[in-house]
Amino acid sequence: VFYTVVASAAKFVIGLYLAVLLNERLPFKAILRAIILIPFIVPTVLSAIAFWWIYDPQFSVVSWSLRQMGWIEGNIDFIGDPWNSRWSVIFANVWRGVPFIAISLLASSAMTGWRWW
Repeated sequence: VFYTVVASAAKFVIGLYLAVLLNERLPFKAILRAIILIPFIVPTVLSAIAFWWIYDPQFSVVSWSLRQMGWIEGNIDFIGDPWNSRWSVIFANVWRGVPFIAISLLASSAMTGWRWW
């Protein structure tokens, strides 16, 4: 229940923000849309491999970066600790799902003329 509620709420809030952003007149709007759609375009297998590398207990790029900045002493156990694991899986799910929600909200407002915002 925790996973579903947090992931769904985060995807909707971030997706709504991006839909509003994409609906505005912005310079480089096409490039911005392409960047936002990257998580949706990348195959699931490649995303899984990328997050496997990001969350690796020994070679994590996040842990390495935080150690280089002096913010932590040792590596973060993203998958071994229950709460870190919950948040890691939620983050990966939100990253994959936000573009779909944003495009869906943007398309629904364009088709119906009704604005969510």
